[in-house]
Amino acid sequence: MTYGISGFVNADTSSVVSGSASLTTTATTTSPAGKYPITFATKLLIATNYNFSYVPGTLTVTPVSAGADLLLRINITPTSVRQGDLLTYAFPVWDLGPDSAVHEVLNTQVPAGTTFDSIRISGTPGLGTCIHPAFGNTGPIICHENSSMASNTTWTVRLTVKITARSGTVIKEGATATEDTPDPNPANNTATVSTTVH
Repeated sequence: MTYGISGFVNADTSSVVSGSASLTTTATTTSPAGKYPITFATKLLIATNYNFSYVPGTLTVTPVSAGADLLLRINITPTSVRQGDLLTYAFPVWDLGPDSAVHEVLNTQVPAGTTFDSIRISGTPGLGTCIHPAFGNTGPIICHENSSMASNTTWTVRLTVKITARSGTVIKEGATATEDTPDPNPANNTATVSTTVH
């Protein structure tokens, strides 16, 4: 902790001050969040033509964010498909906590061997929208959850595609969830799934 000296006149600076002063507070490295008084432990400042008033201060301890652990999974319906069928991928994103997750983003794509049919989002309030290809096309998909999602809640993106691949083709899909909040376990932010066309 440091202190400042003000109130000099006639172009004087702190160089005219001698002696010392020291500060103390009741806060420690293990103190919980809150406000703590800062007081002078010693008051030994001296300067010709000046009297000193020692004004106490306040130390504010703020909590350190533990982060929000996102968990992503991919579920498919139906589990058995043929060429021409519709296949739906559900991407549930959980906030395992302990903090709220801010501005989550889901990145995925229309998998090879399929074309885009539709997309919808469900879950927490304040959901954003998805950027996606036009009907019948392929390409990347980016969905934004434009708010703060509380710990132990979820939101889900459901992507429906049409199977264009022939029988025997393995269709692979993957996705990644990110957020503005620090994530203590990014290893569970990515998921993949495969299905074979019958």
